[in-house]
Amino acid sequence: TTTTASENPVTLESQQQQQQQQQRTFDGLEAREAIKLGDVASLEAIMSSGQVDPNYRDGHGFTLLMLAAMFNKKECCLALLASGARKELVNRDNETAIDLALVSLGNIIRQYK
Repeated sequence: TTTTASENPVTLESQQQQQQQQQRTFDGLEAREAIKLGDVASLEAIMSSGQVDPNYRDGHGFTLLMLAAMFNKKECCLALLASGARKELVNRDNETAIDLALVSLGNIIRQYK
């Protein structure tokens, strides 16, 4: 007998996993945690879901980009910038992500186009 792709248990399992990921809801707190952990893959999945604004602010007024800059997470900064995060936004103390980053990372953020 022949097995079709729809009957293949591995394919079916993969399809179910994809459906679960598509149905999953994300929020800014999950994005914050991914940044703190330096988990770029999770951050990219969250941002590509369209459920979290790339300029989300936490309760202290810090954007995701500011947090990534403060934690010196270069790849997270680049993923956020690619997702539309605005580097010119300021927090309550009138600081940008560039101000909060180490000098080398600040220069990368500043030069991103």
